Amino acid sequence: MPQATKSNTKHHNMNILLTGGAGYIGSHTLIELDKAGHSVVVVDNFYNSQPEAIRRVEKIIGHEVTLIEADIRDREAMDKVFTEHKIDAVINFAGLKAVGESVAKPLTYYETNMNGVFVLVDVMQKHGCKNIIFSSSATVYGDPAIIPITEECPKGICTNPYGWTKSMLEQVLSDKQKIKKNTGPVLPEKYRGNHVEVRDLSVYEDAMERSTANG
Repeated sequence: MPQATKSNTKHHNMNILLTGGAGYIGSHTLIELDKAGHSVVVVDNFYNSQPEAIRRVEKIIGHEVTLIEADIRDREAMDKVFTEHKIDAVINFAGLKAVGESVAKPLTYYETNMNGVFVLVDVMQKHGCKNIIFSSSATVYGDPAIIPITEECPKGICTNPYGWTKSMLEQVLSDKQKIKKNTGPVLPEKYRGNHVEVRDLSVYEDAMERSTANG
């Protein structure tokens, strides 16, 4: 089994909380973060994933991964994660993601996706963590005004509950960042690509995922 090679680039190594880290995008992100020299704590409730994904990543990177089975809506569990691991930044991939299922189970999607981020951000604030990458979706564009979709494309009217959870959470995080004067992002310059500069929270969007048509 080939092993990932760590980067020799000098930068500030961080303790990163990767929620939903056992999923497809999460597990690939885990490999890249490890290659970059960061310490990663994975939190996943395995609703849409399996622990086997992390075991396979461990074979690739050549060492064990700190893996915690928990739901980000569990405030006590998340508080324990931040207390024990001194988290510098969060990448959030946790949440329900099936468009069709969201139409059949709208309340489940609103409660799970939105409350999960509410709890996560609240715990982050409690522990002084000001950096989050929020994984959004192309569904926020509704019937897109521009094809192919670019970052300049305006948000549209969403056509399903899943899309609305992402769209509303973008607004929630944008509103949250306006509360206090920003003291400056913790992430180094190389990680400040597509983000909304904020006052007490630096919100980073997953531009790659938003630019896909699959949501």
